[in-house]
Amino acid sequence: ELQAAIPVITQSRVHSAAFGTGGAIALELVVLWFFIVMRVLLAHSPVGQARAWWDAWRERTISRAHMHTPIAELDVMLLGRSVAFYRSGLAEPDPEGPFWHSRDKLCDHESADLPPMHIITGWYDFFCAECVRDFEAVSALQAHTRLTVGTLDHWGTL
Repeated sequence: ELQAAIPVITQSRVHSAAFGTGGAIALELVVLWFFIVMRVLLAHSPVGQARAWWDAWRERTISRAHMHTPIAELDVMLLGRSVAFYRSGLAEPDPEGPFWHSRDKLCDHESADLPPMHIITGWYDFFCAECVRDFEAVSALQAHTRLTVGTLDHWGTL
């Protein structure tokens, strides 16, 4: 049985991470997520992961991706192939739209069986506002919930 959870530099919703205030795409997050998760972590060995980092540094992949247009083709630029969920999510910026209906929520706060949680975020993390909302939702159901907000950014904490 789970006794406690400590979410660090994360949030429970995807849409608000991918799209900022006013609907602008969170380019830094999207570029680095695609690169780290879809290119580095999916490499099948430590050597493959090291090669992905080396190739990206040598080819200035991340820098080029931050300047790449159109944004709808970032998947091809970073991964060498089209990624359907990226393109569908980008084409549906409305958080209430059909694409996000089953994809937005990463975890369910509404459960009465929540373990005690200590949510950790940073003032300079782009997830900070959502972490505070998560804390408010969880603490309404679980009295043993804590929130720590430090002088952290997102990538420096990883």
